[in-house]
Amino acid sequence: MPYHQENDATVGTPLSEKMMSEALKEQGYRTSAIGKWHLGDHPDLYPPNQGFDHWFGFPGGGMNYWGGKSKNDIQTIYRNGKVVPENELKYLTDDFTDEAIKYISKKDDKPFFMYLAYNAPHSPDQATREYLEKTKHIEYAGRSIYAAMVNAVDNNVGRIDSTLVANNIKDNTIIVFLSDNGGRIEHADNRPYRGHKGMLFEGGIKVPFFMTWPKKIKENQHYQNIVSSLDLFPTFLNAAGAKAKKEKQLDGIDLLPYITNKVKSAPHDELFWRSSGNFEYAVRKGDYKLYKSAYKNKTLLFNLKKDSLERYDISDDNSKIIASLEAAYKKWDAKNIDPNWLDPHAENVLKEEKRWEQTRKKSTNSN
Repeated sequence: MPYHQENDATVGTPLSEKMMSEALKEQGYRTSAIGKWHLGDHPDLYPPNQGFDHWFGFPGGGMNYWGGKSKNDIQTIYRNGKVVPENELKYLTDDFTDEAIKYISKKDDKPFFMYLAYNAPHSPDQATREYLEKTKHIEYAGRSIYAAMVNAVDNNVGRIDSTLVANNIKDNTIIVFLSDNGGRIEHADNRPYRGHKGMLFEGGIKVPFFMTWPKKIKENQHYQNIVSSLDLFPTFLNAAGAKAKKEKQLDGIDLLPYITNKVKSAPHDELFWRSSGNFEYAVRKGDYKLYKSAYKNKTLLFNLKKDSLERYDISDDNSKIIASLEAAYKKWDAKNIDPNWLDPHAENVLKEEKRWEQTRKKSTNSN
């Protein structure tokens, strides 16, 4: 969110949009949001107004992991709208898990939906001695800290899994683990893929995606076709006994028929990404991926079947394929609305690419 302008209820996901939490409440679920929200910094847009019965977390921004003195209203930990005393907080990754375990273990006849968004490994780079001990073999200090933060997430996901087992509900609980974007430019490592968070290269948008549901999904499967986080809404809704097709404008697909092998075809013929109101965009269709890159000031084309690492731009020799993918994008984008607020991403892209060019140029200076 843009923090340099007045914060109001127009900046964020509007209340007119139906959240997954609201749809599942209609199916009798209790709902919890824990961790980083970042879907609206104004109090009118906080989780309690977006279908969540329970909320423990902060509205947005890079949050101090120690729960130290809050910088402002949006970098403050709340529980159901009330500020959590800072002396009750230890290390946020652990704190969020403690809250999740309490909620899961609460005696209640209703099933639950939980959105648990760890801010780790987002900056600032902070880790406990316990987690740092496990990454002391990594000699690059910055990456060692980053890895400790990831280790904290791994450890705490294990705690949640153990809680589900202890409460005898794991077999009929769907767990999905994924990231919202690729690793950041500093300390993370997206190899072998190109790019980082903020880019539409595969390193910026291809993320881990794990799903378990012992009662319905066979273990140790690797689903090869591309899927999207947009698929979670209809997948969860249908799993809960509702009919996702009755919801308006859901772009995702129910994944269960595909990953249980009831449907043999791929869930998606094409996927689209749009950044900062078409400042950048990408299209994935068949073997091809088009990327209108502001970083490179060019529309790039890759054959991902032959070149999954996006090393070879083939745009100069494939004008018809580019025209077809651009036409598909324009058709899709015609249904979208314009951005409702300023996105600083565009400005940051240009600054970053300029630094990249300057650093490379400097390396050739013999003086």
